[in-house]
Amino acid sequence: MKKNALISTFALVGLFWGCGKNSSDAADALNGFLKDSTGDITQDAAALAENQSDTMDELASSLNESGSGGAASSLALSAPSKTKNSGNVTRACTENDPEAGKVTVVLTYIAGQKDSSEKRGRLPNSGNAVKSDLSGTGTLTRVWTPQSPADAVCTNGAHFKFKGAGKNGADLNSTSLLETEDRTRVMSVSKGGKTLTGRTMKTAGTRQVNFSTTTDTEFTYQKEIDNNITRTITLKKPNGTTVERIKSVTTPTKLTVKVKRNATSGELEKKVITAGTIQSVVSAENTKVTTTFTDLTYDFKSTNDNACTPVSGKIAGSTFKADALVKSYEIDFGADTTTYPSGISIKLGDAAAEDCPTCVAAKCDFE
Repeated sequence: MKKNALISTFALVGLFWGCGKNSSDAADALNGFLKDSTGDITQDAAALAENQSDTMDELASSLNESGSGGAASSLALSAPSKTKNSGNVTRACTENDPEAGKVTVVLTYIAGQKDSSEKRGRLPNSGNAVKSDLSGTGTLTRVWTPQSPADAVCTNGAHFKFKGAGKNGADLNSTSLLETEDRTRVMSVSKGGKTLTGRTMKTAGTRQVNFSTTTDTEFTYQKEIDNNITRTITLKKPNGTTVERIKSVTTPTKLTVKVKRNATSGELEKKVITAGTIQSVVSAENTKVTTTFTDLTYDFKSTNDNACTPVSGKIAGSTFKADALVKSYEIDFGADTTTYPSGISIKLGDAAAEDCPTCVAAKCDFE
């Protein structure tokens, strides 16, 4: 049920795109807060689902590498820098920047419909077709530090070149990536040219990624991710009212991710989060949500309609108010579709598990 995706090609408009698990649920998946009865992410399933949707979006941003895998890696430049423009996204790659042996890739976004994904869906109980759009502004800067200056090469597509196309763990071993993001994305649902609902999300902060070899023969390499991000989310409801949440998103325990690339082409095939914790804090509400992972798997070979959604695995965690535990929760990404049509279930506290199509962002950083 997820879209076939190769993250190595994401760095154009793919930075913005994803899609709803079912196109008929596009509006509902974009706006999980429509069913948010209390707004209390510590003890309301709909509110927690909306919060976890944002967490999954942050995961997508964290897991993306934006380096060239596959055939693109062999396209070394004759000059030390390259700029490529596609629609409203400009990507520039510069060698020996900010210092010798490093490579800086900067993506600059200008709001516009060329970076918009169009999906047809229905607002709950409306029966009316809607269009879901996405645009954004800002910059995303990635500074790569390869294990050797000889590996620090830009490609004709203005990506960073992984030595050997990342076909084995030695290609990326000891490589590090520091990503700095200052970007605003606007997702809206409209009908007849009129905006009905929407979400504006400003993301600022850093992500540090360190690559290493793995002894697991099923995978090519592994990486650890350390996030320190602030997300300001403004939700506009159909009645015109707005809800704002300012979240700090950190990793008290670094995320451990195993990555599988095709041994021949170097293209991405699978990523699995095997360990780590994401913590989301909303200071104004004195709330905290922790999330841990059990083999959360993204499959880029399958014929799926949403790369934002893991194909299997579970996340579990706890909600806190004023540092006091409120409830625990579990989200299953391999749920029985007969009982849970979206393939995702959420269980909060002692309540029965329920279907959760809004547990994953309708649009995310995976193409």
